[in-house]
Amino acid sequence: MSKSARMGWAALALGLALVAKAEAQFTIKTVPNLTYATVGTKALLIDLYLPQGATTTTPIVLWIHGGAWSTTTHITKDNIGHITSVLVPKGIAVASLNYRLSEEAKWPAQIQDCKGAVRWLRANAATYNLNGVIGAWGESAGGHLAAILGTAGGVGMYTSGAYTADLEGTVGGNPGVSSRVQAVADYYGPTDFFRSAEGAGHFAWDVTKADFPPNMLIDGFVLQNPDKCKSASSLPFVEPTDPPFAIYHGTADDQVLIEQSKFLDSALKKNNVPSTLTILTGAGHSAAVFWSAVNTKTVYDFFAKYLVPSSIGLVNQSRGRMTRPSVISRSATSAPDYGWGNAHWNSAGRILPQ
Repeated sequence: MSKSARMGWAALALGLALVAKAEAQFTIKTVPNLTYATVGTKALLIDLYLPQGATTTTPIVLWIHGGAWSTTTHITKDNIGHITSVLVPKGIAVASLNYRLSEEAKWPAQIQDCKGAVRWLRANAATYNLNGVIGAWGESAGGHLAAILGTAGGVGMYTSGAYTADLEGTVGGNPGVSSRVQAVADYYGPTDFFRSAEGAGHFAWDVTKADFPPNMLIDGFVLQNPDKCKSASSLPFVEPTDPPFAIYHGTADDQVLIEQSKFLDSALKKNNVPSTLTILTGAGHSAAVFWSAVNTKTVYDFFAKYLVPSSIGLVNQSRGRMTRPSVISRSATSAPDYGWGNAHWNSAGRILPQ
């Protein structure tokens, strides 16, 4: 048999294997309350939902809960049922973590916890029949953190002006293990703390008040801390090697305005990063329609497209690749400027059109 014929048969066999894997329906094996890190006296926990009986190693999606960085845990969030039922039966494992909330730790503790969880999953992949290929999916505050995992997954020390933050940290250990993810699904997460664009509908938050969740997260007023805001926003870190994004937002969202998702989608596309923005007309923040069979299937299809091929040997892909140095430093001047220097605020703290 010629070499080309052998390659053709190999490609056919691989395709059939992928189809079979996609059609397989696994039961869900739950491994709850694993400690991925201990910070002080607090144990940070992660639950795993694994495809029971999978004969090959599987990719995993890290679910990051919402709640304005101040409420909810990985255990109590109802949406985990939607996520596991969509992904796990078809061979994509799920992990659900808790992270330190803004009442107990300020930024960048939350992204350090998420990156610590990614490193833990990768370091312990063999124990749970995983292959080290990881996606991230989050809603609201969790979407914010998932997006930063995507755009700043390999960033350690970050400096903007006089402010410096360690966006990698050492939570959970596993130094030298990559915190990069290979695909991101972002449900209505804020992407740019310093800009809250004017838009149709009523905006529920007043950014000049202390109880504005981003103010609570960064331990200061966003209007007075633009450099700190940059470190807590996914937008300034966008670059061509970022992983693919699937972004979802509703037009009636009065908690996180839809412009936040439009900002990120536009920046990703300008950098030739695969990104889709699904706009749900009339949907508010955390609306049930986001968890409809139609929308969750598109999320599964997205992860299947970008994670499942990686599980058969294409891990060293250019976008979100794990071969990139696991931790790099970044300064604000090394990232594109997406309008930070041109913000003009009105009395309500919202940006005015230029």
